[in-house]
Amino acid sequence: MTIRSAPCVAGITVKQLAFMCSNQCSLACRHCCTGANSCDSMLLQKQSVLSAIDEASSLGITHIAFTGGEPLGHCDDICNFVHHAHDRRCVTSIATCARNTKLMDEPEQTVHALRKAGLDRIGISWDRYHAGCDSDWNEIEHIIHLCRASGMHVQINAVIPDRPDMADVRVERRLREFNVPYVKVPLSPFGRGRTMFSEHQLVSKSRSYCDVNCVCDMIGNLTYVSDGTLVPCCGTGMIDAIHVKGAGLANVLNLGNLYRESLSDSLARSEASIFLTIMATLGPMGFFLLDDQHVLRNDDRQWPERGCSVCQFCCFAAGSSDFQAFLGGLSACELELLPRLRRAREVLERWGLIAVPLQVP
Repeated sequence: MTIRSAPCVAGITVKQLAFMCSNQCSLACRHCCTGANSCDSMLLQKQSVLSAIDEASSLGITHIAFTGGEPLGHCDDICNFVHHAHDRRCVTSIATCARNTKLMDEPEQTVHALRKAGLDRIGISWDRYHAGCDSDWNEIEHIIHLCRASGMHVQINAVIPDRPDMADVRVERRLREFNVPYVKVPLSPFGRGRTMFSEHQLVSKSRSYCDVNCVCDMIGNLTYVSDGTLVPCCGTGMIDAIHVKGAGLANVLNLGNLYRESLSDSLARSEASIFLTIMATLGPMGFFLLDDQHVLRNDDRQWPERGCSVCQFCCFAAGSSDFQAFLGGLSACELELLPRLRRAREVLERWGLIAVPLQVP
C-alpha cells in the first residue's frame, strides 16, 4: 500500500478523520451539544468504518478519532476499530465521558484492552455540567492514572464559561490537580445545549482577538456522523443544521456519505465547497467580510473586531436564521465571489491577519 501525503481539500489539509460511531449515551447531560440519549440506536456500520479507515490511510490521513455520544458504550467495536487503524500506522484517539461504561466499571481491564488495541490518546470530558461529576472525582483520577501509566496521552475536555462563578473556579482548581492538560471547550448552542446557551450565555469567547492565522486544528478534521453523513470540523453544529434546520443548509455542509460513495469521491466533490474554500482562504472572519448585505450582522457582539475562532463562527451561524440563504447566495454567484474574496483578503492583510498561506485566485 502506497502512503501519500495528506489530502488537501479546498486549500485545507485533512489531517484527521473522525467517526461518531453512535449518538447513544446514558447520561443525557443537559448541556449536550449533540443531544445524545440512551434511546438513539443508530450505529455506523462496522465494515463501512473499517473500509473508510483503509481508504483514509491510503490517502495519507494519519489521525483517526472516535467520538459520540459515548463511543465506549460499544467498547468491543471501538477496540476493533482502533486496532484496525493502529495496524495502518494511524494515530488513534477517543473522546469519552467514561461514565456508565466499562472504563468506569472495569477500569484496569478496559484501559489494558484499549492500549493493547493501539489507542494513543484519550480525551475525557469532566466539568460541573456533566452528570455525576461531583461523585466520580476519585474514579476519574484513577482512570487518568491508569491511562498515563499505560503510555496513553490524556487530556481533559471541560466546559468553562467566560465569566466563571465560584463553582467553575472550584472545577478549574480540580482540573489543575489532575496534572494533565485540559482544554476549555465552548458551550455550544446545539442539541440540548441550546437551552442552556440561551439561558446562561456560557460560550467561551477569546478575550484576546484570535489570530485568523490560527485557523483551529479542527478545520483539518472531517467527521462521519452516526447516519453516515460526512461533515466539516467536529460536526457538532453541522449535525444540528442537518437534523434541525432542514435539507437546505444540509446540502451546503454535507460533504458526502459513508454508504453512498468512497471517501476519495467525497473529497473530490468537497473541492467545490464554498464553506471550506472561504474557511481556508480567509478564515472564519471571511464570512463576515463577505457579507456586504449585512445578513450575518444582527449581533455584532458575536464578532470581535479583528478575529474570530472557528467555534465562535459555528455558534454564531447556528443562531442565524439567515445563514442558509447567505451561503446559498455565495454558492450561486461564483463569478462575483472571486473579486469579493480578494477585497476581503486585502482587509485581513491591512489588519495584519492572514488566514492561511494560500493565495486567493
